Amino acid sequence: MKKSILIVAITAMVFASCEKDEVTSEELNTIQKEEVTDDVSKSSGLYPVYRSYAGAPYTIYSYRVKNAGSYFGSSQGTSFKLGVINSRSGLPSGTRQLFLLQEKNNRDFMLTTSTTERNNIMGTRAWYDRSYSSSNEDLVGSGRIYEKVYIHTGPGNGRVKLYRFYDGTGQSIHLFTTNYNEGASRGYRLEGVVGYVYR
Repeated sequence: MKKSILIVAITAMVFASCEKDEVTSEELNTIQKEEVTDDVSKSSGLYPVYRSYAGAPYTIYSYRVKNAGSYFGSSQGTSFKLGVINSRSGLPSGTRQLFLLQEKNNRDFMLTTSTTERNNIMGTRAWYDRSYSSSNEDLVGSGRIYEKVYIHTGPGNGRVKLYRFYDGTGQSIHLFTTNYNEGASRGYRLEGVVGYVYR
């Protein structure tokens, strides 16, 4: 009797493991969303921002922090950190939500704290909102937990300015950097300071 039960249990385990190998893309998306959601509910803190650069035909700087943003092309490493917090928590005092927006044809990438600017850009239907995990975008506004990125609005211990530069001389791309000279030396136009970040 015990041998029969053991054989049935082993058969069920083998069958289950075989089934897991044949996961459809729809199931994979669901699994990934659940994993991201579980991780998000526990997350809050500072995370490095990874910057990459893709040359022709794209010519774009892209940015990724934790599960938000995009990252393609050659890695340019990390030079600053941003805050990430789950949607059920209020933003820390002295911060604003940061929106990460990507042009659909991969021609530009924007970081902005302005809801108006974000809405105007998204209104053109030529941009993606990458402010949340790209595998988790459809969870936004659904009542489930997702992450949001935030940036400090003023200086403080260990914080530096995050500059926003724009090159409209043919490339039409934005560069976000804590090094003023990086943008100025390339002839990019300074559009202002997005906020304050940690290195």
